[in-house]
Amino acid sequence: MNNEIQHKIGTFTKVNIDTGEICYNGTIDTTVEEAIVFLKSIYDLMGNQPFYLLNTFRQTTGSLSPEVWHFLGTDPLHNSMIKASGVITDSPGYQMQVKFFSKKFPIKYPLKLFTNIEDAKSWFATLETTVQSTSK
Repeated sequence: MNNEIQHKIGTFTKVNIDTGEICYNGTIDTTVEEAIVFLKSIYDLMGNQPFYLLNTFRQTTGSLSPEVWHFLGTDPLHNSMIKASGVITDSPGYQMQVKFFSKKFPIKYPLKLFTNIEDAKSWFATLETTVQSTSK
């Protein structure tokens, strides 16, 4: 089974049953319509079950448009599919963009910035532990 989806802004990889990663490459300029098509294919690959999302920005240019951020913050399907999102970047510019747009267009799931992927995965594990302990 193929665990990857190629898109003009990057590659999505199914890391495991409940975690996926988008590695953005080159320019990340995209339309809302293109984002919807990409995300729906990701949801299908993830079995249409909620999952943790790693967003890795390395060697990228551009930014997600305000329209895409608005969509991410308001789309009920998207907000129901993502348990939490870790944004991995060592670029101060991307960190500022994520902070700005996530305040302007609040996303309904936990979102946190990291400089490495292992810290993001550890954060997901703590969230999962918290969910399991509160559901007992």
